[in-house]
Amino acid sequence: MNGNLETALKLYAEHVGDFIVRALKEEKGTGRGWVEAYGNALSETRRKNYLEDLKRGKTPEEAVDLAHFKDVLLGNRDVFKPRLGRSFNRFVTWADEIQEVRNKWAHQEEIEPDDLYRALDNIARALMAVGAEEAAAEVKALRDGAKKLAAARKDEERPTKYNHNLKPWWAYAEPHADIKRGDFDENTFAAKLDDVVAGNASPEYLFADEFFQKTHLTRELKSLLADTLKRLAGTGGEAVVQLRTPFGGGKTHALIALYHLVKDAATAGKLPEIQEVLKDAGLKDIPRARVAVLVGTALAPQGRKTEDGLELKTLWGELAYQLGGEKAYALVAEADQRRVTPGKKTLVNLLEEYAPALILMDEILLYLVKAAGIEVGGGTLQGQTFAFLQELTEAAGTVEGVALLTTFPESHLEYFETDEERVEAAFARLEKIFGRVQAVRVPVQGEEIYEVVRRRLFANISDDAADRIAAAFHQHYRSQGDAPDEVRDSQYRKLM
Repeated sequence: MNGNLETALKLYAEHVGDFIVRALKEEKGTGRGWVEAYGNALSETRRKNYLEDLKRGKTPEEAVDLAHFKDVLLGNRDVFKPRLGRSFNRFVTWADEIQEVRNKWAHQEEIEPDDLYRALDNIARALMAVGAEEAAAEVKALRDGAKKLAAARKDEERPTKYNHNLKPWWAYAEPHADIKRGDFDENTFAAKLDDVVAGNASPEYLFADEFFQKTHLTRELKSLLADTLKRLAGTGGEAVVQLRTPFGGGKTHALIALYHLVKDAATAGKLPEIQEVLKDAGLKDIPRARVAVLVGTALAPQGRKTEDGLELKTLWGELAYQLGGEKAYALVAEADQRRVTPGKKTLVNLLEEYAPALILMDEILLYLVKAAGIEVGGGTLQGQTFAFLQELTEAAGTVEGVALLTTFPESHLEYFETDEERVEAAFARLEKIFGRVQAVRVPVQGEEIYEVVRRRLFANISDDAADRIAAAFHQHYRSQGDAPDEVRDSQYRKLM
């Protein structure tokens, strides 16, 4: 049946690749523009491989690879979301799962019939979404054949009797102390970066060791931490990164992880999971760096007064002050007091003076909406802040050892239900600014959310016992003739 998968993958690569290239050419131009938009969306490793293919004589179209599809979609959201509509988020998930199956197939790993069916179904849906109906029909026929094979396998393996000898769940899983006491607060899942910085967060967010103890480092989060450390160390990594998931999904949590990683390097660097991150980054120690945190919900456009008497009126004043106190603030003081952006050259000078520097921005859209109410000359503070953000992204890309990370909502509707037109305009403009020079990262994807929740709720779980329990329940479901198909396939056991 893997021959069917090979056929489907070729159709997927051909038709989805053509769709991506055609769309980028329409929006970015048929020359260098679309090639740069494609390459800039890729991770550092994939971009290097892509450029190597071009150096070896491949045309940009020939260098398109299905392993790139998810990155290119996320990195060029302004191009593909209007074309795919409501299917955009699902398409990203399909692309991710198809890539994983392709990797298994390429390494000649065994692919279960249920997993094969799911992969072929994803490919068929993706082909339909890009308008390749004939190819989709061909893959659907392959998919239906895989379904029959999976059904036959289930009939062969179906047990005639269900037996178990399982203890209560608490014999295998130990909840964290707060859950045992009955004082677990669901609001702890809604992490707030400004509370962590101010020292007002709950212990599981406030202290680096406890935070990482209760945090599952997903594949993408580990990669994000490693790439950021490389950037701070001057050995690689992305200068500007956008964290993006729909309605939560670990964006702020990822910023908190980076904050603790760099701010409390002495503690974090001793943890086994962080030692793995350092190994992935090719580093022995966490680089020393200054940290600046800008949280839109915590900052007022009217400004604030510092403990040493300075009046900070803008994001650039706040940034400079956090990087280097009064001395750094002096570089932008005039622009801050006038509420006009200091310009790219001044920002480059600031960053060069205080690099290595980690800049974390969260909920900036909310600040921009508030800034629209502050008049500056013939415009508003919002307009000046947009200009500043564009200059900052360009300056961060210019100065070695500077990493700028910002969260981004999936939609302006994630926060606002009123005055939709004005907020949508701000959202679109912000997206355009960061879309020029940023890499998109998704900290938590698909089924990883189960492990995230598990790590937060339980101090210890017996993996062997979990496997036995999942196997017993799965065996029971498969023995029931009227059980839904989805609870009887192998994928459901993995989810359990």
